[in-house]
Amino acid sequence: MTRFLKISDFLNGMIHEGCYSIVVDKLVELGIGQRQVNYKMRDAGWSRQRYWGEPFPVIYRGDMPYANE
Repeated sequence: MTRFLKISDFLNGMIHEGCYSIVVDKLVELGIGQRQVNYKMRDAGWSRQRYWGEPFPVIYRGDMPYANE
């Protein structure tokens, strides 16, 4: 489904997905932003470790998990 912008000043009638670079160019032109690429590691394992702490090793015997000593 193609979505067109409306009530968006200089972006009226443009396709939603194609406006990102135009908005960044306008911010650079106005002197209130800069073009930048951010790389973020979005891995569930790392996020979980940061939130709950380092995971401890587990051994499964049958269907039961046991802590690895």
